[in-house]
Amino acid sequence: MLVARRIKGSLAEPFLVGDQKLFVSASIGIAINSPQNQPEDLIRNAHIAMMGAKSQGRGRWQFFDAEMHATVSNRVQVEMDLRRGIDQDEFRLYYQPIVDLRTGFISGFEALLRWQPADAELINPYRFIDVAEETGLIVPIGHWVVRAACQQLKVWQQEYRQLSITVNVSPKEFLHPDFVQGIEDVLAETDIPPGFLQLEITESMAMKDSTRTEQVLNRLKDLGVKLSINDFGTGHSSLSRLSRFPLDVLKIDRSFVTGMETDEDKRAVVRLIVTLAHTFKLKIIAEGAETAEQVAQLKNSGCEFVQGYFFSKPMDLEKATSLLQMHFAKHPFDLNALNMLTMTKAAN
Repeated sequence: MLVARRIKGSLAEPFLVGDQKLFVSASIGIAINSPQNQPEDLIRNAHIAMMGAKSQGRGRWQFFDAEMHATVSNRVQVEMDLRRGIDQDEFRLYYQPIVDLRTGFISGFEALLRWQPADAELINPYRFIDVAEETGLIVPIGHWVVRAACQQLKVWQQEYRQLSITVNVSPKEFLHPDFVQGIEDVLAETDIPPGFLQLEITESMAMKDSTRTEQVLNRLKDLGVKLSINDFGTGHSSLSRLSRFPLDVLKIDRSFVTGMETDEDKRAVVRLIVTLAHTFKLKIIAEGAETAEQVAQLKNSGCEFVQGYFFSKPMDLEKATSLLQMHFAKHPFDLNALNMLTMTKAAN
């Protein structure tokens, strides 16, 4: 530890390059030798410890331990499996319908990533998305998602012309220099009307570098795609900056929808977000609705679109197509009961 402190102290001094003073920091991994270790084992363990130090922020040091080895080994294995998954086309899209509360009809789907390794169970993104983001593999995976979603939308639009598709965009993907060109290429390749593709970014991501966000969003807007802020209300947005973004939709986070039947504060937040969105001439989608009362309250608050388990869980392509066939054969979701519930709540 004393050696690590000395190294850190030495590097704290600026380096003079021409007339410029440059500062650097170091992440230090420390491994202690043991009789059973080979030299390559010691180097590997120090490298693993260094990765642990880097994950905690800059200018840290970390000792190697067995738990760290297990964690990093698992991460390395996930990365290797992801690379194989990309090469062997193991990713799948699931679809969750977005319902228009004014008509009961499905207005579109959100395309959700799943991973289906050979001879293994379906894997949800929470088990691999962080590794994909850290390693940069999210960029080719994200591009595949946009292309696959647009290809499927093209098929669906032959019969359901007003259907749209929504795709989440990760931070690293959004900031990649080729991202906008990639979207333009997919639109040209699939020949779908750009206005039926909606791209979602998170509120926290938008606020992290608002200048860069504004530049990218304006370029996307020039292509004609729809733009949405996801999980709105969970971050710390500057409304003055948010108003500069060429947005089309605000999406209410599920944390405000869950439990809103009994929580007046949540209902008040939802009403506030809806009012804010309409002030900026934006549409509102609420996610995570699971009960009839939640949907009724969202409708009563002026929310136009809802997605959630009340209507449907995310489903594979076959089930999503079957739902569309049944749905547009004059069988929209029945909102009569919701209308009655809305009027009852308003009367009370």
